[in-house]
Amino acid sequence: MKAYNHPVGNKVIAEPDDNVLTVNEIAERVQFPRDNIYYHIRKIKKVGH
Repeated sequence: MKAYNHPVGNKVIAEPDDNVLTVNEIAERVQFPRDNIYYHIRKIKKVGH
């Protein structure tokens, strides 16, 4: 599996816990725009995280 190594992507991966979070909640927690969070989630899914 390829690794996804980007500062924002790593925050997105590290943020969720046992609760399901919305993109808005993740964006709020990592303090990054929602549209950018969508981008990183797509990239993370592509590499299989």
